[in-house]
Amino acid sequence: MREDLLSVLERRSYQRAYQKVYRQSLKWKTYQKAYHQSEERKAYRKAYNQVLKDTGDKEQAKISGKQASNFVTESKKQKIISYRQIEP
Repeated sequence: MREDLLSVLERRSYQRAYQKVYRQSLKWKTYQKAYHQSEERKAYRKAYNQVLKDTGDKEQAKISGKQASNFVTESKKQKIISYRQIEP
């Protein structure tokens, strides 16, 4: 039992250290930059802010933002599928 607890604590410690190093890496910074410029994020923020302004309900604003983000994601998938069908 004590050995299991130690192994869990060691894993958590390792995970924290790994995440700290990863967040300082170029890969993480590149990912963050791409995400902040993405259409999905823009759609989420726009819908979230509009619903929050209109209703004042954060939970409803989150749901609206997720729906807007999912809509953009699905439309991108459809564009990719249709593009692949056009290619010879």
